Amino acid sequence: MTHRLTTSWRIAGAAALGAVVLSGGGCLINSGSEQVVDADAKRVAVEFESEQGLTDFQKTVRSRYAAGGGVVSKSGLAIPFVIAAGNKKVLSENAFYNAEVAKADANGDHQISDAEARAYAAR
Repeated sequence: MTHRLTTSWRIAGAAALGAVVLSGGGCLINSGSEQVVDADAKRVAVEFESEQGLTDFQKTVRSRYAAGGGVVSKSGLAIPFVIAAGNKKVLSENAFYNAEVAKADANGDHQISDAEARAYAAR
């Protein structure tokens, strides 16, 4: 009887420990934050040679932003089973868009030609 009781307590303890590890990452303190950089940025005015160039450019910008292209910096600190903290700085969508316009507009004429849009999308 004593052996069964001890085994039951071990199983219960292991289950409780597993729940703590899964829910908290194994740390007593977990903290994370995300800061948006240039949150009030307005999109720059840019003209496109064609509707297709506009569509291709915007589709590429959206997919790059979604894939983490707007991340400016990431930092973290972890002491296993004690603390895990992280901070991430991300450009606002408009600030990222503006930076991508500057990359795509190779000649700086504030108009993205179809050739510039294709070259940007191919990068």
